[in-house]
Amino acid sequence: MYIKIIETGKIEELEIIDPRTEIEWTQDLLGNYDALGDYDEDADAHLMSQSDFEWWSDFITEYQKAVIRLNSLVQELRFEGKEQAAEELQAAAHDISSEDLESFPAILNQICDEKPIFR
Repeated sequence: MYIKIIETGKIEELEIIDPRTEIEWTQDLLGNYDALGDYDEDADAHLMSQSDFEWWSDFITEYQKAVIRLNSLVQELRFEGKEQAAEELQAAAHDISSEDLESFPAILNQICDEKPIFR
């Protein structure tokens, strides 16, 4: 999705893709956290401050890495029900981090490090 930086007018892009479904869901993510600014029809982009854009860009980068890591580990598992295990792990991480979005990538990485099925 495209973002127009309020301070500069520069158009930037934020993108997060679910590695299992290949669905791009940036607008859903930002919408769920009331982070979508006003929409500039001429620019076909949502408005956002530079600092907010940088925060979301950093978060999305770290989140994407963590989810790709989890997906890779799940693909390496050799047992029936591995997709269900991945969904349960992601649900557990979401439950833990519902109050602190910023911690989600670290929590997901911690789950990958500590869960016995990945050892």
